[in-house]
Amino acid sequence: MLRDLAKEKETLSKNKYIMRFNPDKYQKVVGLWLRPENMVWSAMIYDRVWETLDKNIFTICFETIEMQLAEYLNDQLSKKAEFYLGGIEVDEASYVHWYLYSNSIGPRYRLFNKTASIFWDGISEDSKDEGRV
Repeated sequence: MLRDLAKEKETLSKNKYIMRFNPDKYQKVVGLWLRPENMVWSAMIYDRVWETLDKNIFTICFETIEMQLAEYLNDQLSKKAEFYLGGIEVDEASYVHWYLYSNSIGPRYRLFNKTASIFWDGISEDSKDEGRV
């Protein structure tokens, strides 16, 4: 998704265009992702992030989480998961954060106490993804 934000439209003719990846724009997008303009909580492991930017990065985004729990999860994952990149508070005023977290990643699960619920469209029983369950 970060790479998508770094594409630029090149018009070939009235009805034709191509999207080209801009490496300089990508560096700026990554910088705005890691350090948005507004001050947010961040525990990103920058060395790991820069090593993995050419790979797929999988994200878990909590809509609401207490700071104590966020810090606990970050501490535990930093110690035990060598591929963990860190945690960051989402800044809804940041276009990059908005695009990544609010626009592109939709809610899929709800965790409440010790119960995990999986969302589905609620229209057809056939739309339930039993593999997720």
